[in-house]
Amino acid sequence: MLNIIETLRERGTLPYFEIELKKGGFMLYSIEEEATGKLLAKREPITKAEEESDYISYVGIDVDPEFSIDENLQALYEECIYDLIDNDLI
Repeated sequence: MLNIIETLRERGTLPYFEIELKKGGFMLYSIEEEATGKLLAKREPITKAEEESDYISYVGIDVDPEFSIDENLQALYEECIYDLIDNDLI
């Protein structure tokens, strides 16, 4: 296992993405690593249905040990971008 979050903290990097939105402001995605080998990026709810849900909105990827930490983070970042595109925010 790559221990991505631990490595980021050792580098002095905060484990989140801050992405600028087209209508102004930013969306923050908090990055978490699960013991199952998944890397998740959780965000605040965007839609009314998400606000009323008990679940946390997130996107995720399976960590690929063949790739570097940076490559895995890039794949997760791309999922965050697709999430915002799907919600017409960028």
